[in-house]
Order: sequence, then C-alpha cells, then structure tokens
Amino acid sequence: MKKTWRSLAALLLVCALVLSVPAPTGPAHGSTPTAQPGATPAPGRDAPYTLAVGLGSAEDAAGMAVAGAEVELYQVAARHWDAEHSAYVYELDPAYAELTEAFNALTQPELHVDEGDAKAWDAFAQAAAGIALPVTGNETPQTCTAREAMPTAGTVRFEDLEAGLYLVAVHDGNPGYAVTTYDKRIATRTRGAETTYTCFPQMAAVPSPEEIGIKAARELVPGTLTINKTLESYVPGQPGTFVFQIEARLEDEDGNGWTVYSDVVTLTFTGSGTQSVELTDVPRDEDVVVTVTEVYTGASYALTSAREQTVVFDAEGNAAVSFTNTAADGNRGGAVNNHFTKNADGWAWTPEPDVTRGAGA
Repeated sequence: MKKTWRSLAALLLVCALVLSVPAPTGPAHGSTPTAQPGATPAPGRDAPYTLAVGLGSAEDAAGMAVAGAEVELYQVAARHWDAEHSAYVYELDPAYAELTEAFNALTQPELHVDEGDAKAWDAFAQAAAGIALPVTGNETPQTCTAREAMPTAGTVRFEDLEAGLYLVAVHDGNPGYAVTTYDKRIATRTRGAETTYTCFPQMAAVPSPEEIGIKAARELVPGTLTINKTLESYVPGQPGTFVFQIEARLEDEDGNGWTVYSDVVTLTFTGSGTQSVELTDVPRDEDVVVTVTEVYTGASYALTSAREQTVVFDAEGNAAVSFTNTAADGNRGGAVNNHFTKNADGWAWTPEPDVTRGAGA
C-alpha cells in the first residue's frame, strides 16, 4: 500500500505570505516606477516605515511561538525618490545582482502587482531565498535586515524600515531550518515537539497599506509504532500469516477528516510465540487518529484480542499495540505468506517470499 501524506487544511501547511504592494499611479518616466498616491517626495532615501506581519491562525501562532519561531526580513531592493523624474526608483542590493533581469521585469516601468504576476513573484522569491538563506550549496548566506520573535498573539511589527522590497522568512533559527522540498523549492521550518511548521519565503513591499498575512503549513511529526503479535498455538503445516492495516486520519473540530497515512504490514509465523514489527514513520498529532486493524488472520486461526485498536503515543513519540491469536477449533487449514493490496473491490493478495513489511512503494 502506498503511503499518503497531505498537509493540514489542504495538507502542504505551506507558508503563503501575501504580497501586498501599493499600486503606483500616474505617468511613468523611462524605466522607473511612478510615485505612489499621497507619497511625499523627499530627497535621498524614504523615511522609515512600519511593516506588520501576522499569522492568521491563532492555534498555529501559539504553536510556532512556543517552538521559537522568528520572522526575518532581508532587504532585496531599496526604494529612492528620483527628484529629476518625480518618481520612485528601485535599486537592487548588490548581493542579489544576479537577479537583475527578473527584478527589472517585475519593477519596470512600474511595480507589477497584478494577480497574473504571482508566479513570477514566487519564482523571484525562490531565487532570492537561494541567495539569502543557508540552503545546501549556498556558502555565503546573507545577514537579515531585521528579526523579531513570533509572539503568541501572532502579529510581528517591524519599525524603522526603509522603503523597498523584502524577502520574508519564518523559521526557528536552528541549524537545518532551510530545506529544499521534493519539488526543488526552498522552504523554511519551525520544529516543535509535536508539529513542524513549513513556510515558503515570499516577497513583501514596504510601505504596505495592510498587514502581511501568513498561512502556516503543518507537517505531521512521525512517531514510532510497534505492533506486537502473539500466536498462542500453532497449526503445523504451512506458515501462518497475519496482516495489519495502519490508518491515520486528520480530523478537524467539526468531525471532518481525511487519511494522511496508510500502510499494510504482515507477520509470518512458523511456530507459536511473539513477533513484532516497528514502523518509524506514523504521524502523531493531537488532531490525528491512528488505528491498527488486523484485516487477515489466516484460515487456521482465531483472533482473541480486539480486531481494531487506537494508537496512543507517549511524550517521546512511541506507541505499541498488541494482538493475540490462537488455533481455530476444528480448522486445520494452512496459510502462506502473501502480498496484500487494497483496491476498489477490497483486499487482494498474491503469494510471495517471507517478508515482514507488505507495504507497496
């Protein structure tokens, strides 16, 4: 059975930072962005500004705060007032010089904020993150412009910022927080005791008329599950095979749920006694319900324990369930080791050499 993972609330907790950029108006001159409505021209750099970054989910905000989440800003470009042309211009920081072509495409002749540019901004943020963050292969990560701890209330306020474009990254600051996902995107992590929160760095504009909203994605932390099987009496002949299905379902407050993990394991006996199989990748979370069901007992044996059991993980992330079988009265049939898969018609199996894990790739 192929394992299935999904993120909470679409499962890919991804961290989407909303790009909130004041749209410029008025005639543009050459390749420079135009002035913003109500902006007061000033020589040199803009006056300092405030940027608010907020986490929409109170539950996630509290969890990330306890896990030591930090919000970092990396200034990728500064905004200047060009008195000659009566317009604002954007100057890319030299550390990001290799992004000049993509940057010019997004900021000239004015700052692009149309919805159609979202993919281009995301690609730009990914490229900037590859320069700013300590991802594998980047030997010269940048120093952040500003850093604030994530409060339990969920909103961080940065003061005294220059106007410009910033890369926003949320993570725990511990080694290994910057990772590359399976689809080769750069992400950052905040790792708690029970949950890992994953974010994709994104761009934000300063000044911003609104709070920048963050949606955090939660990765389910894996736990270790041991399935113990005791065969009290053995029927001589063919080996006895027992099959267990492991299902993890993520459930919300309204009782809605979906499967986030599914696996099948087998244990084969050639005599009475106890065997165990250990799974180290079963998700554990207070909102996840994990069950183990003995779905096949063989033709010769009867189950003397509960067929379905609910898994309870301890503080260290370990759990165990136990099943007991004995020879069925009046039944002396044999059993062979099988490969089990589940399809639309139910369970299907074919004989195979002796194995302990029956899960498909």
